[in-house]
Amino acid sequence: MFKRTFFQALTLALLIAPLASAQIIIKPRVEAPGSFETNLHFKVKQTLSVMGQDIDTASMRKVTAKTDVSKPDSAGNVTYSSKYTAFENKISLPGGVELEFDSNGENTPQGTQLDFILPLLEALSKSTTTIVHNKNGDIVKMEVDAEGLDALDAQAKAMLGGELDGDILKEKAQNQIDEFNDKPVNIGDSWKSETTLELGQGTVFEMTSSQKYLGTIQQDGKTLHHVEIKYTEVDFEQPAATPGAAAVTESDLEIIEGTSTLLFDAEKGRIVTSKIHLEVKGEITLTIADMDLPAKLALEITINQT
Repeated sequence: MFKRTFFQALTLALLIAPLASAQIIIKPRVEAPGSFETNLHFKVKQTLSVMGQDIDTASMRKVTAKTDVSKPDSAGNVTYSSKYTAFENKISLPGGVELEFDSNGENTPQGTQLDFILPLLEALSKSTTTIVHNKNGDIVKMEVDAEGLDALDAQAKAMLGGELDGDILKEKAQNQIDEFNDKPVNIGDSWKSETTLELGQGTVFEMTSSQKYLGTIQQDGKTLHHVEIKYTEVDFEQPAATPGAAAVTESDLEIIEGTSTLLFDAEKGRIVTSKIHLEVKGEITLTIADMDLPAKLALEITINQT
């Protein structure tokens, strides 16, 4: 799975702007010039039950990226430029089929049906993500420059699809900013939010969440602002990844566990810790060549960002 929002999460600066009172606004804002490092660990476990047969798959991605933040230009635009310094990926399919990739190691094809993904991961691991914010903080440009994509075979290109389309990336990144509550909150205040979690290739979870500001905590000598999030409703959709593949056209999923913890450093002006755990199960409808097939899905997603 290729999570479009990985690129965004590694570069978007989230901050809380202190007000004159004890209230704060929790909403992304462009930070001061400089650089920072982000670590992201993403895991997915899935069991798809079709016609009485369980199909188990898993995916893991662990990356470290360095982001440079420019000084404002003459128009007030600020550019974020991010590059990976470490990029690991592992995919597991039924029958013991596995693919492992490490940007800092040897990546030898293992003679499986997943080998075609290696050149794609190689290109992504060397990519540069650029986001340009205007003086109001809105995103005016976003692009991912990854050498080697043109040389990928047809199967790899089909898998990537439009994941790196600049206009789509910009729209999704701006939507992430707009999803934040822009009203001042006090300790103990709660608010509801509609959240989108994308896993790539069109896989989208639309979730309703209840968020609560719990105040400040001390961590490593710093004062951080603590927000807890509980997910209460979920809607899931997934178009066909490639022509002829199955698409999820209907879903009735229950959230078994859905929580998130955010810690903000107001001095740095961005998020320093984000932990998400989502576990869902229920009924879905797979559509293949205009034929509907009932199935059951159990899915667990863990995302840790520091």
